[in-house]
Amino acid sequence: MERIKNIFKLFSKTDHSLSQLEPPQPEVTTPQTPYEKSRMITPEIMAKARKKVEAEERKRRGPPVVFLPND
Repeated sequence: MERIKNIFKLFSKTDHSLSQLEPPQPEVTTPQTPYEKSRMITPEIMAKARKKVEAEERKRRGPPVVFLPND
């Protein structure tokens, strides 16, 4: 029984020490040179790319198919 209690004490100590350690956060750097700024993906670029992809999908699918009821 003593041995089991000692093991639990060891685990509780390590658990507390592990919870205090936090993983390092990656640094976020802002672009400094004009080249880096030109390489940034802006919302405008994303919107243009999205429109292009959607247009290609519409071309591939063809015209919308409408089922008319028989009269």
